[in-house]
Amino acid sequence: MRSGMSEISVAGGSATKTAGVQERGSMRIRVGAVVLAAVFQVATVFYLANSVSGGDAYTYLAIAEDWASWSALTAPGAFESNFWPAGYPGFLALFLWAGDSQILVVRLVQVVLAAAIALMAGRIADSVSQRSGTITTVVVAFSPTAMWSVWAIGYELLLAFLLMAGVLLVWGSSRRSNSAWPLLGGLLLGLALLVQFRAVLAVLVLLVLVGRRAPRAASMALVGVVLPVAAWALRSLLAVGNPAPWSANGPYNLWNGNNPEATGHNVFPLPPLPDGFSAYTEAALNWISANPVDFLVITGKKFLYLFEPTRIVGVSDPFPGDVIASGVEYAIAGLICVGLIAFVILRLLRVQAGLKAMDVPFLFSAAYLLPNIVFIVEARFAIPVHAILVAISVSAFLALFRVFGERRANKVSTPAG
Repeated sequence: MRSGMSEISVAGGSATKTAGVQERGSMRIRVGAVVLAAVFQVATVFYLANSVSGGDAYTYLAIAEDWASWSALTAPGAFESNFWPAGYPGFLALFLWAGDSQILVVRLVQVVLAAAIALMAGRIADSVSQRSGTITTVVVAFSPTAMWSVWAIGYELLLAFLLMAGVLLVWGSSRRSNSAWPLLGGLLLGLALLVQFRAVLAVLVLLVLVGRRAPRAASMALVGVVLPVAAWALRSLLAVGNPAPWSANGPYNLWNGNNPEATGHNVFPLPPLPDGFSAYTEAALNWISANPVDFLVITGKKFLYLFEPTRIVGVSDPFPGDVIASGVEYAIAGLICVGLIAFVILRLLRVQAGLKAMDVPFLFSAAYLLPNIVFIVEARFAIPVHAILVAISVSAFLALFRVFGERRANKVSTPAG
């Protein structure tokens, strides 16, 4: 009897040791990939130095000065009277001390954010399998999307970091009793709303999904979300007399995406308002009600635009390896599109129960992406959830391979009739 128990103990210890070795090997691959990608990104950052391109980048840098003092922050014209969201300019303002090197320092910090996002994406995919997590980390770390996000002086990478960290802390806390983690996660999600308030639907969906399993964790997360949002609402009330915590560019973007000249992408200059209309929202709603078929067609196009490649080559000056980078972009876009379709099919068929763990990230990502089609869509708008989409797609592909492997094994083991 003792001999049998000893054999079981030895076998169990051996399995634990093997699992530990595999986990350490997986972590070495992840850290190695992230460090290698970061080294390459740092080299490009120093090559770019303080150069920037794009009107949004110059605007963000200019309005970052509105954070320089309390009087500037509460001035009625701050952030162009709240037309621009204040979150990313606030991030830039943290590095005003760097002077002429501000952009360089910001990009170096964004290299760290990109590395953290790759590791967090792997952690999300770990809920399905360790292999899925490792592959996800490598794909995200070396994706041209991560490269472009580091270069860009734009909100996308910061928002991706805040959303992913918030999801991990709030979603993961539903399995723990500690209230500090969901509170911190909620705080990060609240800050994310100051960067881009269109994420509000995703945040609400996450809180509802977590609340069904862990009401206390969801409640603490909600408190965390409310704190920065309420603080910013108070500031807006003092500055412009309106406590709305979101930016004032919603009507502008609504008309941008729903007008006789709409393409689904940004239209500039914006078409003038038709005769008899003085507000963007009213004009957009009138066009939608008067042209329901055109509205459905343009909305369908905008939905497809959400899954376009980031097109780093198209938005950057020519650089060595641009053809390879473009090919990788399209490959990753294909991975995401096919992977998401496979995920939905496998979940509907209730095949591969392990994929159920990705339901929350999937619904969170969908809730973030879909509101964009009401306004306008650019490929970069998907960057904040790009890494989560990769995690879902990689997990779905590996699950699909397991399904095919199991069916093949069953055919081999079943004798011919």
